[in-house]
Amino acid sequence: MRKRYSPTEWMTALERDPGLRGLSPTATAKRLNISEQELGALILNGALNVADIYEDGEVVNVIIADRDIQRYAAKSAEMKLEQ
Repeated sequence: MRKRYSPTEWMTALERDPGLRGLSPTATAKRLNISEQELGALILNGALNVADIYEDGEVVNVIIADRDIQRYAAKSAEMKLEQ
């Protein structure tokens, strides 16, 4: 799921839920050891939640929550063990 935030809304959301802190798409792909194309597919499929930070109508930052990255990594590792 993608959510849009203004910078002020983002700071407020982080105060309420520190679990929203995360990584850029490039850093996420590196951490999960997948390509950026594979990451894009995961985002489109809803496997990872994305926060788009907008300022003056333009995206200035894209964040993937660390807890979603950890959840996906754990699920991926579990699936590899089952094979």
